[in-house]
Amino acid sequence: CPPCGAGVFRPGTRPSGYGVRRAGTGPVTVIKGRLLVGLLALVTTACATLPRAPAGSCMQRTMDSLDLAGLPGKRQHCLASGTIALRCGSASAWMAGYGKEMADLFGPGRFQRQDLRANAAGRECAASLVDEARADGERLAACCAARGY
Repeated sequence: CPPCGAGVFRPGTRPSGYGVRRAGTGPVTVIKGRLLVGLLALVTTACATLPRAPAGSCMQRTMDSLDLAGLPGKRQHCLASGTIALRCGSASAWMAGYGKEMADLFGPGRFQRQDLRANAAGRECAASLVDEARADGERLAACCAARGY
């Protein structure tokens, strides 16, 4: 409609809605998010996929000292994460648990969210025992059992 100017693009103006994008949905934001997820996966799996960690590694020494053979998988996760948290710290237990699951996701193993829940239960049990005077394997095992692991 030339007399009213509708449908005519005037230099220096944009039609309504043209080029409008919600915040955080642009291609740069999506790429940054994917890079962050990829970097996190790379960092966590790099530690978990090594055949053996250095002998001085607290996590590796802890895992070598545990006898979890014959136990159900979820119980193994709870006890391993809890013991690593007690001996090496919660951050190390978190890294070991997520690293193991990322290695399962990209490697020959099988990624399971239930394993992550069992790891979290082990860390929580360890945190509850840190305040007690005697934090030992039996109390950790009882705590994991009480949580269903």
